[in-house]
Amino acid sequence: MRQTALEDLIPGMVTAEEVKDVRGRILIAAGAVLEEKHLRALKMWGVTTVSIEGEDEETQAEEQEERLDPAMMERVRGYANEMFLQNYENREFPMFKTLFILSVKRLARAKNIAPEYSFPQTFDSPLNGASDVTHVSGGNHLTAADMVAQTKTLASLPSIYEELMKVVNHPHSSATDVANVIASDPSLTARLLRIVNSTFYSFPAKIDTVSRAITIVGTAQLCDLALATSVMSTFGKTLDGIVNMELFWKHSVAVGVFARQFAGLRREANTEGYFVMGLLHDLGRLIVYAQAPELARTTLDESLRRKTPMYAVEKEIFGFNHADVGMALLEAWNLPHAQREATGRHHRPDAATRFPNEAAIIHVADVIANALRMGRSGDLYVPPLHPEAWDKIGVDHTLLPELVKDAETQVSDLMRIFAQD
Repeated sequence: MRQTALEDLIPGMVTAEEVKDVRGRILIAAGAVLEEKHLRALKMWGVTTVSIEGEDEETQAEEQEERLDPAMMERVRGYANEMFLQNYENREFPMFKTLFILSVKRLARAKNIAPEYSFPQTFDSPLNGASDVTHVSGGNHLTAADMVAQTKTLASLPSIYEELMKVVNHPHSSATDVANVIASDPSLTARLLRIVNSTFYSFPAKIDTVSRAITIVGTAQLCDLALATSVMSTFGKTLDGIVNMELFWKHSVAVGVFARQFAGLRREANTEGYFVMGLLHDLGRLIVYAQAPELARTTLDESLRRKTPMYAVEKEIFGFNHADVGMALLEAWNLPHAQREATGRHHRPDAATRFPNEAAIIHVADVIANALRMGRSGDLYVPPLHPEAWDKIGVDHTLLPELVKDAETQVSDLMRIFAQD
C-alpha cells in the first residue's frame, strides 16, 4: 500500500483502503478500481491523497535511502533519532511514524548534515552569541505578566491594528472604512496584497486593491493578516542582533501554515485566525530573549545537557515558561481568548479548558514544524507530542505528506514576501 497524491492518480489504480472525507464518511470503498468520475469527485471533495495498492511509503523511503550515499543516510538517521529523543514513547504512533519518515527525507534532501555527525552542533540556534552563564540559578520572583510589563516596546499592540479594530467594532463602519485604514499604511498595504496574491490563497486572478481583497477574503480575515504582518514588523526591528529573526519567523510562519491547513480540513470558519495563532504562539520566547538573554541561553544549554524540553527548564529557572509569557502578552493586548489559550497551552494541550481544539491544532503544528526543521525558535529537540491532540484534530495521518508539500511552498512564498520590507 502506498499514499498517492491526487494529481498522480490515474484510472485503473486500485484503492487499498476506504477513501474518507475529513468527517470520516466513506466516499470510495476499498478495492475499487478508480475511474475518471472518481478522480473528478475526489477533487471536488478536497481529498489530496489516496491509499493505492502497492508498496507503502516506508518501503519507498527505504528505497530512496538506498539511492543515497550510505554514510550520509547514517548521519541523517542519527541526527533524526537525536531530534526525536523526547518522543520515544510515540515511536509506534501512526502519525509519528509518518512524521519521522518525512523528517528523514527532508534532512536528506537538505544535505546540510555535518560530515562528522554530532548533536547539536549542526543545529542553527535562534540566539545570537553565547552565554557565560554555566549554572542554573533560581530565585526569580517575577511573574510572566511582570516580564511582559517590563518590555515596553514589545508589549505594545501594533498601532495600525488598534486603529483597524476601532473601525471594525464601530457600528456604522463599512468595508471602505477598513480599506482606508489599511491604505494609510503603504507598507502594510503592499504586504497584504502580496499575501493574497501568493500560494497562500492561489486565487485564479490577481487582486490589486485592498477593497477587492476585503470583498474576496473577508474583513475579519484581512484584519487577522494585518495583525500578523504588523507583529512581525514590530518584533523584527526591535530584537535584530539578539535573535536570529529569520529562523524564528520561519518557524512561526510554518506553524501558522500547518494550523491553517488543519483548520481548513476541519471546515473551520476563519482559517486565517488559526494562521495568526500559529504565528503568535512563540512570541513569549522573544520577550524572554529580550529581558533575559543569558538565562535564555542557559535554558538551551540545560535542555541539551539534561535532554529535557526547554519549556520544562524555563519553568525551573523563571517559575514560568515562554508559553505563559506569550499568553500574558496576548492578554495585555486584549486579543481573543482562543488565541491566548492556544498560545499558553501549545505545549500542554491537555490543560486547555475553554479552547481545547485550538490548543491541539497549534500544539500539533508546532511539533510538525520542529520535526521538519522549518525554521528555529529555540527547541533543540522535537517537543513531546500529545497523541490525544492529533486524535482531537481528526485528520488522517496519511494526508501529512501532501500537507507538508503544500506547506513548504507556502512558507517559502510568505518568507519571501516578509523579507521585502
